[in-house]
Amino acid sequence: MVACVVVVLGGCAAPDLGEGLADPRPLEADPCWPDGGRAFVGGTEAAPVDVVMLGEGTDGLLLLPGSGGNYCQWAEQAQRLVEQGYMVASVSWQWADTLMSVRAGAAALQDAGVKRYVIIGSSLGGAQAVIAARELRPEPVGVIGLSPSYVPDVAADDYDGPLLVIASTHDPTFSIKTSRAVARAGEPDTFVELSGTAHGLQLLRGEHRADVEHMVDEFLADAFSD
Repeated sequence: MVACVVVVLGGCAAPDLGEGLADPRPLEADPCWPDGGRAFVGGTEAAPVDVVMLGEGTDGLLLLPGSGGNYCQWAEQAQRLVEQGYMVASVSWQWADTLMSVRAGAAALQDAGVKRYVIIGSSLGGAQAVIAARELRPEPVGVIGLSPSYVPDVAADDYDGPLLVIASTHDPTFSIKTSRAVARAGEPDTFVELSGTAHGLQLLRGEHRADVEHMVDEFLADAFSD
């Protein structure tokens, strides 16, 4: 039930983002999380992070929720992605330090044996994925943002790995221009605009679900192809 996480994310080109993380403590996952999952509290004593995991394998996915929820937002997709052979981790936000949530999730994957990972984030999680991707070592092999919120000091060009941003034309939460700004202006393939009003994980639940799942699956296959 409980994963023992050794948090080592250091690299000479970036700060050691694992340094100072506390030993994990047992956690009873919300019933929303699929059976067979694992749960614990990571992060630091001052900034604890609820982490849940599911599946096995050396290719992993870190699923970041939007600001209005926690890992429960990803439960259905987590099960689908595990069935494709990925190990997945998700987190609840530590609002005192949102980057800590990303660090804790990435560290959990690596300690569980994951060699390569992609970060997929919804709304706030999409923006945080790009922020963290610039600093995490080892760097993720890809980042997907579903309606990512714009953060002024984020420039997606600072992260030069595979990137996909998907957003709706009439997103009522953030203007599509906001999400487009997270993509790379010089690389049109990094941005997909869909009709409608779906925001974040709604893109994986509404009229475009099949198309978005297909785009995600193709992106993951390419990212893990090497």
